[in-house]
Amino acid sequence: MDDLEEIQCILWHEFGHFLIDLHLIEVHTEISINEILIRNYECENVNWCGWVDLIPKANLKYEEVIKDLSLTAFKFISLPSGCLFQSKNAPDKIDFNVCFAFKRKAIGKGDYDKFWELEFQLRKNNEVDDNDKKAFFESLNTIVFEKYINEVEKLNEFQKGLKIIIDRESTIILADYINKKTPENYSFRFEGEYLDNLSAELTALMSKYNFSDVIKNIHSAITNLISKHIIKK
Repeated sequence: MDDLEEIQCILWHEFGHFLIDLHLIEVHTEISINEILIRNYECENVNWCGWVDLIPKANLKYEEVIKDLSLTAFKFISLPSGCLFQSKNAPDKIDFNVCFAFKRKAIGKGDYDKFWELEFQLRKNNEVDDNDKKAFFESLNTIVFEKYINEVEKLNEFQKGLKIIIDRESTIILADYINKKTPENYSFRFEGEYLDNLSAELTALMSKYNFSDVIKNIHSAITNLISKHIIKK
């Protein structure tokens, strides 16, 4: 792939996280999105990489996240969403289970590890018997890796609209990369007013094509699942 295609791949991945994080910060107003970083150095297994930076970090440690059912549910949705959107739309045509995997060279290995560490920490910090552990594990897999993915696949118009935005932003990044003439140490940041405008544009798109409704339903299903099998009241 050329640089434009690789930039498109990482944008599909990071915007997959970003879409969910926009819902997260709407509910959890104490958390905000600081920036989205895209760069072509210090990347593992790919030429272009990046992240969505949420702050404050103290609120996002495992021990803090698992205290809040809503925040935990958002993280369970956000972590696989990078590979989900990349696998469905990016030029590399990667399979979701190749991207979101334990394998060392998997693009989403870090997300995969965090997802299952979150599940482990949630159980570890609550008294969960074997029956609840099994039921939670099976139902979480069904909700996130079957129901959520199936619902996203139905939203063709949403993904078409998202592609227009990602193609536009990829072209902007590539032009900036070429103009700066820093081929081996380049980074692009979505931050400040630029990030605010992009957030507003994506929020409107998610609302128009019902992606926000999908997230609300999946989020509710996960919080109910945690209440039923992990944190019983």
